Amino acid sequence: FFGDSQMGFLFKSMEVKYPYTISETKESTHERCGFLTYCNIPRAVTWIPPSTHNQTQGPLMFGLRTPFCSDLSGHSNLKFSNGSRFMEYLAVEFASDVEQQTPYGNTTQETATFYVKLQL
Repeated sequence: FFGDSQMGFLFKSMEVKYPYTISETKESTHERCGFLTYCNIPRAVTWIPPSTHNQTQGPLMFGLRTPFCSDLSGHSNLKFSNGSRFMEYLAVEFASDVEQQTPYGNTTQETATFYVKLQL
């Protein structure tokens, strides 16, 4: 899963209903600024702010003042598994999110896709 707080709430509700014994968990060490550390992906050398012309692009507040951090509060990357099956949530705030830029992508969506590819 990846998405904003609504997807985060859905994911957390599913944890309670997960039909297997949870034996492993992984969570961001920092709620708003731990995305790239969680994914073990380096930051881009230079962070490029969102376009002022694209209304679907963020961050707009905290992440704009704090590059490589998210505006999303209360939810962070989370994974739980029973060793062979897993579910994972990646916090992505905007439709065209530029919070998590890396050498592999300029948007959080590209970074999340790269991370998922590394996990396969």
